[in-house]
Amino acid sequence: MIFWNRPKLKKSISSIRLLISRNQSLVNAEREKRFVTCPIYYASGKPHIGHLYSTLIGDFYHRWFKLNNKDSLLSVGTDEHGSKIVRNYHQNSFKYDDIQDFVDHISSFYRDEFNAINIDAENSVFIRTTDRLHQENCQKIWSKIEPKLTKSVHSGWYSFDAETFVHERDQIIIDGKRFAIGSKSILEYLEEEYYTFTFAEYLDKIEDYILNAVNCSSHVQESLIDHVRWLKNDPIRAKLSVSRPIARHSWGIPVPNDPQHVMYVWFDALINYLTSAQMSHQSKTSYWPPSVQIVGEEISRFHCVYFPAILLAAGYELPESVFIHGHWTVKGEKMGKSKANFVSLPEMAEIVDFQYDGIRWALLSATGHGSADYSNDMLKNVTLSRISNLLEISTDHNSNPLQIYPKFTLRHIPDDEIVFIIKSLPERFGRLVSDGKIEKALEITIEIIDRGHSIMERNRPETLTYPIQTIEQN
Repeated sequence: MIFWNRPKLKKSISSIRLLISRNQSLVNAEREKRFVTCPIYYASGKPHIGHLYSTLIGDFYHRWFKLNNKDSLLSVGTDEHGSKIVRNYHQNSFKYDDIQDFVDHISSFYRDEFNAINIDAENSVFIRTTDRLHQENCQKIWSKIEPKLTKSVHSGWYSFDAETFVHERDQIIIDGKRFAIGSKSILEYLEEEYYTFTFAEYLDKIEDYILNAVNCSSHVQESLIDHVRWLKNDPIRAKLSVSRPIARHSWGIPVPNDPQHVMYVWFDALINYLTSAQMSHQSKTSYWPPSVQIVGEEISRFHCVYFPAILLAAGYELPESVFIHGHWTVKGEKMGKSKANFVSLPEMAEIVDFQYDGIRWALLSATGHGSADYSNDMLKNVTLSRISNLLEISTDHNSNPLQIYPKFTLRHIPDDEIVFIIKSLPERFGRLVSDGKIEKALEITIEIIDRGHSIMERNRPETLTYPIQTIEQN
């Protein structure tokens, strides 16, 4: 396991509860520990804007909890098993000693880029599914749910991109080929023996969980509820494959007491959150359950249907809330590897002269449940310029050559409303963050900065007639 080392942040004295629901608190206000989880990412290629987006949202909440005097743990990492990893390794095997060397190399890209964009390292963990602790934990969870497992032969259409079987109702046929609706990934027909996890008995609890603990767009919620009710209509459908035959999928965590099978990559990946909860170097007790899980809408079914079912079967509390964000597009078209339209951190960094805080601000300003359209102009016009304008007019030698400023009193500020707005900012900001509206919280902050800029324009140092003093004197 890997822990980051960075200087500790100072904590504020304020404490504001997180309310990830529109109408009710989903986080236990009495609980001192907070646990924020981000998805773990396939170690099959370099990170892109989608990975950074999810992780920045998680980092925001982790910092928010710490600023409010909570003991918070942030979990990020890489998903390093599965057939997709094996395929990518074989395409590049001449560069590496073995497949472990390959995932070591890819995983390092994520660590490096998370460090570059300043993902907070204080009490954070970077989990890898090839870690021994995680493999041992997966086998423990497997043993807990074993009474719900059966082994049988299954056939169906499989997406290697998503590492999952796709039911006929979620397929589309184009020019004689089958694709998954939504992701448009091509499907291949497979027939295999594997272990199946049956979870029909938990469907009522899962539906209630989606309605009360999942913060998402209406269409994502409708899709999740529709899937659960479709399973309820025929409970025999409520099954999830949790293993693969080792003869075809050798790169995975061994199934306990069955050397012919390895764990299904999604089962292995979802258990990472339970493993991460135990990995803090600051606490000997677990941080479970998560206060908020950050996920993209394309993996919402795994996190809001299958994962709760596994947790209920294993006897664990469910996460207190799930925040589901939208995806990034370019000119209205969803980003995809096949389209080669993904944007990477190095590309964005060059556009803004390596001002990583500008990238953070730009991506967080787009936080929401809908899709966000990326362009270089969007990044160049980041709102940070409005912040720097206020600093420049106040302190820059060109704008303020004498380095002087007024002794402001309220009588110098004709805009009485700004005083009220500033005083109410902490409460308004906290409420918006608590509702999962990070972009709105940043927006009201910028509005105040714009008002401050207007006041400074009307009171430029060279035009003042009332007492002033130099910055050095102060």
